Amino acid sequence: MPHQAVSDLQVRIGKALEIFSQQLSEIRTSRASPVMLDGVRVEAYPGTPPMPLVELASVSVSDPTLLLVKPWDPSIKDKIAKAIELANLGLSAVVEGNAIRVPVPPLSQERRKEFGKLVVLRANEVRESIRSSRHESMDILEQEKQSGKLPEDDYFRCKKEAQDIVDRSNEKIKDLSERKEQELLQV
Repeated sequence: MPHQAVSDLQVRIGKALEIFSQQLSEIRTSRASPVMLDGVRVEAYPGTPPMPLVELASVSVSDPTLLLVKPWDPSIKDKIAKAIELANLGLSAVVEGNAIRVPVPPLSQERRKEFGKLVVLRANEVRESIRSSRHESMDILEQEKQSGKLPEDDYFRCKKEAQDIVDRSNEKIKDLSERKEQELLQV
């Protein structure tokens, strides 16, 4: 059974990778994807806080360059369209009947480069978070070794386990980043 510090490290790294994966999915490519609108919040009803779009409508891909948003309450379709345009995604929304069409324009070469830099920035942030978590776990292991609670053999075994977890997570970050960069290069 792994040491508590190693288990905690694994949990923190798992959460960091989950957040990183979500951040990457929100970086827009030229292909339409419902997750592009995951961050959109809509002020749907007076007196209520802004709500996530996914709680107010279904989002589907009509074709590779078009998202179709179908509000469950058609009376808020104009508010949803406005929220999509104000979300700083570079997308426009067109209300047609009880649905909203969101064309996904192709990315310019300049925007592709900007998004590529954003992928690298997010990858570096998650690596830093993982390094920090690893450092905290190593400090706990070191303290327990110094106090005699953790035998030296167990200390080195735990230290190796922690490093293996970090190495695997860095490989996953590299794979996810490379995959996203390839998506950005596709026209």
